[in-house]
Amino acid sequence: MENQRSGVFVGIDKRGRHTPHNKTSDAALKAIRSHIESFPVVDGHYTRKDSNRKYLGAELNISRMYQLYQEKNKDNLPDTQIVSQAIYRKIFNEEYNFSFHIPKKDQCNICVNYQKETSIGTLTPEKKYIYDKHITEKIRARQEKKADKDHAKENLDTMVATFDLQAVLQIPCSLVSQIYYMRKLNSYNLSIYNLASKHATCYLWSEVDAKRGSCEIGTCLYLQLMSLQRNIKHVILYSDACAGQNRNQFITTA
Repeated sequence: MENQRSGVFVGIDKRGRHTPHNKTSDAALKAIRSHIESFPVVDGHYTRKDSNRKYLGAELNISRMYQLYQEKNKDNLPDTQIVSQAIYRKIFNEEYNFSFHIPKKDQCNICVNYQKETSIGTLTPEKKYIYDKHITEKIRARQEKKADKDHAKENLDTMVATFDLQAVLQIPCSLVSQIYYMRKLNSYNLSIYNLASKHATCYLWSEVDAKRGSCEIGTCLYLQLMSLQRNIKHVILYSDACAGQNRNQFITTA
């Protein structure tokens, strides 16, 4: 009565102190994280040095993962502990740096920076000069490649080829749900393509046999050179500028 007369509330304000009835329990969150982490992941093929993002199989997506989550936990968790796809997606996007595709750099840093700075109006004359020089060198390289190709067609003692390492191949590849959770075997494929004869040679190995560095690339190139016909006296090879595999001292001095 005294509190009512004075108008002063001396109790404890309990507003906002109760647990929301629809709050996701710790057990349910743990089940989500455990399921996401049960899928094998790999590093990106092209951006291993530029990003720490991991990549799931290309046959997966969040909807498919959520479907597998439901199938796996329908007998292990009560219905009240099976979260919605929205919550599953929220945990996946906010707590994990995962993606479903292999990133590929179709453009170099010079081209990307030029386009970006041109669009926002911060391009300097120095960077414009660097870009123009880069484009000139690219055109010249293509012209040299075409000239070498034409020369190889007319001269049987010359071989001109391109080589590149394919993105990581994970095996086995299947739509069976149990295989999604298995640790897959990483396989590597180096393809060498003869521009004149249009003949391709593939060197395939797995992570059990070796890695995918300069030594492995050099071994494949050595095997290719040893398999050439005796009339081949000159060999010209073209590749991308991947420093760890193609453009390094081990390949150039092999």
